[in-house]
Amino acid sequence: MFILLTLCVLLHIQTSHAMEETQAYKRDWTYQTNERNKTHQPFIKAFAWGTITIEDTQGKEYTFGRKKGERGDIRLWSNGHDQWDWRKTATNHYPGIQPEDFKDLINSSIEYLILTQGVEGILKTDSSKLSTYLETLKKDNPQLQVLTLLTPDAIQEYN
Repeated sequence: MFILLTLCVLLHIQTSHAMEETQAYKRDWTYQTNERNKTHQPFIKAFAWGTITIEDTQGKEYTFGRKKGERGDIRLWSNGHDQWDWRKTATNHYPGIQPEDFKDLINSSIEYLILTQGVEGILKTDSSKLSTYLETLKKDNPQLQVLTLLTPDAIQEYN
């Protein structure tokens, strides 16, 4: 099997409850497409604040963040996805994403790692622990490109 792209994406989508608490958020940011720009799966079909819909390798759609209390945060990688449960690694907006949030997805053939900061940049991606891990990862994988983007930009880059 020929793999064109190896990718890992962590997407953070603020829940509607937190959005109501902060008036500065862009409440109308939405994204929807059926057009694939790249050949990898899963594919992000739609995004609205607090929810994201993807299509997997078999064409099945999954929507995250629709149920009460469910976060719309996901991890995407070549031919796979799962819900990103912040409780597993005690992740919070500060200090933000930590290596434990994605270490299990890293392999020697990874080419791209996209970390998101949420829609408004509140999720931090600049802790010393994360920086040290990424430096080591880049030494071990010289082809690796790490992108840190706001969620809307991360979705555009990924698709």
